[in-house]
Amino acid sequence: MTSICVLRSLRTRGEAVTVHNFDCDPQAISISSELCAKLGYSRNEIDFHILDVLSDQCDMLNFDVVYLASLVGITSDEKQKAIGNIVKQMRPGALLVIRSAHSLRGQTFSSKRGLVYVPIEKYPSDDSIWVSASSDLTWYYNYETTPSSAFSNSPKLQFVPMLWGSSPTTFLADVTRQIEGGANISYVLGFNEPDGDMSTGGSNIPADTAAEIWQREIEPLKKMGVKLGAPAVTGAPTGHTWLQNFFTACNGNCSVDFIPVHWYGNFEGLASHIGQVRGTYPNTTIWITEYADSHVPLKDSQIFYNQSSQYFDRIDYITHYSYFGSFRSSVSNVGPNAAMLTEKGQLTDIGSWYLGGSATGNKPSGSPGRGVIFAGSSIIVVFATLWSLL
Repeated sequence: MTSICVLRSLRTRGEAVTVHNFDCDPQAISISSELCAKLGYSRNEIDFHILDVLSDQCDMLNFDVVYLASLVGITSDEKQKAIGNIVKQMRPGALLVIRSAHSLRGQTFSSKRGLVYVPIEKYPSDDSIWVSASSDLTWYYNYETTPSSAFSNSPKLQFVPMLWGSSPTTFLADVTRQIEGGANISYVLGFNEPDGDMSTGGSNIPADTAAEIWQREIEPLKKMGVKLGAPAVTGAPTGHTWLQNFFTACNGNCSVDFIPVHWYGNFEGLASHIGQVRGTYPNTTIWITEYADSHVPLKDSQIFYNQSSQYFDRIDYITHYSYFGSFRSSVSNVGPNAAMLTEKGQLTDIGSWYLGGSATGNKPSGSPGRGVIFAGSSIIVVFATLWSLL
């Protein structure tokens, strides 16, 4: 029925499209195919195929839009596996649409998502938003060595310490103390934008100085089983140069398990930048620890969020990402439309999507208007070919 409704809708717009339906039940395929034939639909309009979405054979590269139905009869874990299989097989830029159903609400969730925690003393009540029962966030960092008291009673958020700049000189001792005290410290982050000026949040450390500090304060954690994140340079060309100079100064004595990336700009620039990082460091995974399309209209900000999050979830070597926007629009230094909270502390569409929810309709202050963009909503944009699961 969904296929027929979609096809009829596109016909009224003059769109030429074929709807492909997949199901693991041959009998369901046979009955549906026979019904569509009796209703006058040709196989060039609606076609049917047998496929088990729990397998690794879901080749979705030829489809612009994939619509996922309820997957009745399988467990929640199996549904998550099916969704993961499909996403991995989709081409970049394709759209995954999942029918709104309580049992599939977790489809917008991602274990890769974390929190860049920027505490605002004026609004302490905002902290609870990020650890609500519906939140899918699994990790956070706060630019500090020790965890934030706001999340001390939230075991679902794993803390990732960071050595922000040239101090504190007790980073190794602080992290070691937490590990010995039973804390789950699996990762640490290196210096924050060391190629950047302090006026814009950078730690402004010479590469050779950073290499010396790394070997003293960070490298020993490797023997404790902690995975080490490289210094998080800016997305400017100076960042690429700084990081190369850092590794040169390390002279092979700095172990890096993943490369953090920062980006403030459009999706095309982000994808290109990630490609450059991957090409330079092909044997390491990537974390996106700060990103947003700053100071753009609301619709553009929403488009960027949806494109980037779908891209991150699809790419295997991107294992973690954290959107820079966990604050109210009235205090946002990347523009109000990038914020995940309104000036009143309500989740914006982006904020709700990031936590695994649906659009809220709450507009951040200063926005020129609200664009309706898909991310857990019911709006579907169909381009040329659509793939559907019965």
